Amino acid sequence: MEKIGDIISRVLKKETRFCEEKDYLSLWEEVVSKETRRHARATVANEKMLVWVDNPTAHHQLFLQKEKIAAEFSSRGLRLKEIIIKQAQVNRGENVSRFNRSAGHAV
Repeated sequence: MEKIGDIISRVLKKETRFCEEKDYLSLWEEVVSKETRRHARATVANEKMLVWVDNPTAHHQLFLQKEKIAAEFSSRGLRLKEIIIKQAQVNRGENVSRFNRSAGHAV
């Protein structure tokens, strides 16, 4: 397991280098609120972030925050060419979040 200091040093370096998905996802957890993250799943490939959301409200919140998120990634040395937000398909009649299936979690 990597030490937290090593992770921070690696993420904050401003060199042009290959960044791993885990670098992006760790910063994703810092930048996006827990309430929004519980309805979203992000993946990163080729400096493009794809975010799947399970409801229109989360989609709208992330859409409004796209520029702020991109700026934060850029300030930390992680380049993002594009942030794509897509609505995930949820089975009808099911009122539990597709991403968070904990008891009592209503969407």
